[in-house]
Amino acid sequence: MISVLTPIPGTPLYKTMGKDIIIDDLDYYTFTNAVTKTKMPAHDFYHRYADLTKRLHEKPHKPH
Repeated sequence: MISVLTPIPGTPLYKTMGKDIIIDDLDYYTFTNAVTKTKMPAHDFYHRYADLTKRLHEKPHKPH
């Protein structure tokens, strides 16, 4: 399972990343949502995240 870095309230990571948090609604703290700023536009981020997750779950190709 690929997870998105999620600083959980009350943790040292939350204190460290506090300035980068853009979503305070705890319903989004699921390890699949970016609750902090991302380096790419949200649409691109989620597209790449979905692609990585899909590729992780595909059956490996057998060599010929």
